[in-house]
Amino acid sequence: MADRMKWTSRSICMTNYQKNKYFAEQEAEIKRVFLDYCRPATLQEYATWFAGWYAKNPIKIRLSEDNFSNMYYLEKEPEFLPAACGALSFSVIIPGGSFRDKLAPRPLFIEEGPSHNDLYFLSNFTTNAYMPTLYADVRPLLFGSQHG
Repeated sequence: MADRMKWTSRSICMTNYQKNKYFAEQEAEIKRVFLDYCRPATLQEYATWFAGWYAKNPIKIRLSEDNFSNMYYLEKEPEFLPAACGALSFSVIIPGGSFRDKLAPRPLFIEEGPSHNDLYFLSNFTTNAYMPTLYADVRPLLFGSQHG
């Protein structure tokens, strides 16, 4: 048995706790590296995307009393777009342009599998988010002060 164990991959030899911790550390590092290509998104950038999306999809939205926050704007062409889940997932606005085409029709992930990342494409006002959020501080920008 011991001879077989040394030839087995490291992940198989780890307990579930060790595997989860190992993969969480790897995922956090991947996210940190990817976010070097980004900057915090502005309220106006999200409002621009939302207005374009809402013009095509006026029904399926999620209203929030929270203000816009915790979203990124992709500034440089990344080598990859990581698949991340749970607390390590992120929301990113992807501008139009040449590298946007490399991400279509489906983002390139480090590995196949599920991802909780929300991607907002400015080039065609689409998203993979289940239901885009209309934040409290975005409403007045789009619909006037009576909706704020």
